[in-house]
Amino acid sequence: SGEDRLLAVDVPHSLRVSPEGRFVAFTRESHYEVDGTAPGLYVVDIETGIETQISPLDRAGYGGTGLYWKPHWTPDSSQVFLFATSDDDRAETPHEEGYAWAAADGSFHHFLPVSSFKNFFSEEPITNSDNVRCVGAPALFAANQIVLPVGECPPMGPANPETAKTAVFTLDPQTGSVALTAVLPIPNTAQLLTWDVPGESVLMLYGGEVTRVEIE
Repeated sequence: SGEDRLLAVDVPHSLRVSPEGRFVAFTRESHYEVDGTAPGLYVVDIETGIETQISPLDRAGYGGTGLYWKPHWTPDSSQVFLFATSDDDRAETPHEEGYAWAAADGSFHHFLPVSSFKNFFSEEPITNSDNVRCVGAPALFAANQIVLPVGECPPMGPANPETAKTAVFTLDPQTGSVALTAVLPIPNTAQLLTWDVPGESVLMLYGGEVTRVEIE
């Protein structure tokens, strides 16, 4: 109708519209004014204005303003991921570094610690004794699936692209468990761009060319 509509108040900078344009995912965080509403990851229906908390994760004001810190929708708009760094007990329920993962309809939510991805590579050597195992960015998200660079980095990051492997993980919506399903056969320095077919193939940039890589 072209009219302005108030969907939510006291929303920090972390929000994103779903791919089909029906919902907005956003956070409420302690240390922001939330008018008594519990912190967490929320989804609001643009048509009805009804908002639903889909995860209780409280980032407590930690994070940035870039795309990495915003909610990430799966291409089919069914699920939302949100990265959270570890906090210093500012949140009511402290957490380690990882991802909130939730169904957009609120039917499930889990927290995926970064360690659950790194542990699959714990036996691989680290080339620099000053480095630690870490996950990098960008990441790709699909329903029950996440693609992440896993490598080594200085204690404050980021991951060294020369040692990182692009790994595909399958997620169980019932238990929240993580399984390593593939390591993509691509050069370490290739850049992960986006999905080609969500859950089936990705597009990579390498040597100035965009290449399609299937997930087997």
